[in-house]
Amino acid sequence: MTVDDTSRRGRADHEGRIILDDEGTPVGFWSLSVHDGGWLVELVRIVAIAPRRGIGGWALKRMVDRAFDDLGAHRVYLEVTADNAAAHALYERAGFVLEGTWRDGYRDEATGTFKDLCAYGMLARDR
Repeated sequence: MTVDDTSRRGRADHEGRIILDDEGTPVGFWSLSVHDGGWLVELVRIVAIAPRRGIGGWALKRMVDRAFDDLGAHRVYLEVTADNAAAHALYERAGFVLEGTWRDGYRDEATGTFKDLCAYGMLARDR
């Protein structure tokens, strides 16, 4: 797999990548936001067209490497709904630490329902 840069011009604090398989077909994307001069990076989104095929883990590793190795981040964080067990397992395997849960911290725009939102973090020294 490889990535294709889709960073927004004029918005240096947000960048995204399209994930391509070995044949060059898009199979997902990821995006991150850089805050406060780069010491803090939020992993905003990972989308895999075909779940459970290793695309998410592959993308997460590249996002973490990008944040710490290329951007010099001290801290990387992300948020995920409490009911997304597969994502929790992925983030914990990658070394992220569950730092807290916001009750009804996420509102599903389609249904209007609320879900608990979990915060995960990783420090450079945790790698």
